Amino acid sequence: MDYYYEDYNYDNNYIDYDDEDVELFPWTFQTTLSECIIPSGKQILSYIGTLIGCCLVFRFVCSIAKHQQRYKVMHMVSLITGFVALFFTLGFQCLIVVFLCLISYTTMLIGQYFNWRSYGLKLTITTIASHILFELLWNKTDEWQRIRGLQMISAMKIISLAFDLKQNDKNEENISSIPGLIPFFGYIFNPATSALGPWISYSAYLRSIQFVHKGYRWLYWTVLNAVLAIAFLSLSDCLVPITLSHSSWKWMLTYRDALSVRCSQYFICFLSQATVAAAGIVPYNDGRPNSALGYLVCKPWEIEFPRSLTSVVRSWNLPMHKWLKIYMFRPMHNRYKNYLIAIIFTYIASSLLHGVHLKIYYVLFSLGFFAITENMLRLKLATIFNACVAANPCQKPCKYRNCYSYGWNSNTLIVAVINVIFSILTTVHLAYLGVMMSETNLEQRDNHFTNLLTKWHNLYFFSHWFYFANLLFYYII
Repeated sequence: MDYYYEDYNYDNNYIDYDDEDVELFPWTFQTTLSECIIPSGKQILSYIGTLIGCCLVFRFVCSIAKHQQRYKVMHMVSLITGFVALFFTLGFQCLIVVFLCLISYTTMLIGQYFNWRSYGLKLTITTIASHILFELLWNKTDEWQRIRGLQMISAMKIISLAFDLKQNDKNEENISSIPGLIPFFGYIFNPATSALGPWISYSAYLRSIQFVHKGYRWLYWTVLNAVLAIAFLSLSDCLVPITLSHSSWKWMLTYRDALSVRCSQYFICFLSQATVAAAGIVPYNDGRPNSALGYLVCKPWEIEFPRSLTSVVRSWNLPMHKWLKIYMFRPMHNRYKNYLIAIIFTYIASSLLHGVHLKIYYVLFSLGFFAITENMLRLKLATIFNACVAANPCQKPCKYRNCYSYGWNSNTLIVAVINVIFSILTTVHLAYLGVMMSETNLEQRDNHFTNLLTKWHNLYFFSHWFYFANLLFYYII
């Protein structure tokens, strides 16, 4: 349920690929390679090397200290190496993250002392409110873009820890008491997750430092994910903006901008997969790693070739989707017994985690409306025609009569065509939503309510009108 993962900013002063410049720029692969791909690759290699180096130090110390059960040493090394990774990412601005985490930790101690009811909810409100308030007081928009994503990861860790203190979820272990200051910051600043994510629970962190995996597959995962991360960075900053910029069709340019945003997201995801593998972190206790890539943070193949917007929401950021499901959606659903209320609350929580960012609010709430409407319509169509055309893929055995698992015939061919049409429409809507997050949109500091809608206005608010029509069609049939 999270469309936007993190602003990753680094200086790219080699080529400016604005639309007007592309018209004048004589594109060749050799020029792009020498002027953009190689310089940006060299620039990011030092950053990747530092992150993975911190993770390797953490893994090496844990592999030695675990035999003597020196858990305090493991927590301290996690804290130090993670802080180094954080400092290399933010500089002295990382102290803001430390300060806000101290506020949350103090609030946790106060809440436990007074035995607060609805402990997790109160910590959620306190943590998010303190982050938003500090962002408003900071009043340095450009600088905050570099802090925002790291703040979001730390906030997710703190909130999940608060909920796990008071409830025992079937997917996570119960935590009996607030951890000490060093274990707490060892968890928050773990080098595999502090700079780029992903979110992991406190229980997963404890399991990871106590049971370091043997073998060398992790090394293969680390190298492959790092290589793929650099490849997606080159696509995002160099190849996609150039190769798709010679068309004058506005929808092709929209697809270009959105694809560039998605490739930037894949860069972050694959790099975080590399750090998780290098540090020996096991983020999930209820799933096996992918044989080729290790523990997945996203699934690009399900985003670029989607069945529905729901599948995109699920695959965009797997750990955050899990976090929202466990700590936001499920408690609200259990309390109010209403799916729609729980979904709306979840999207609100996801939006607020990103701070004061109107672009995110526009995208996430639009995405929520689109996904819910598509789910409702396709589920009704699947029921009416007894066909496997719902937004979610059919489980085996399929409950519908017209399904691929029962063999191919004229009816299942029609089902396949319908699903392909929905897949193409989803790609169009992804371009429509993603263009809002592109760097060719207005500057981040321009946060005016109407100005930010310029991109969608140029596309005649196509996707919004489309899903309003879908909703009307749903009620008619």
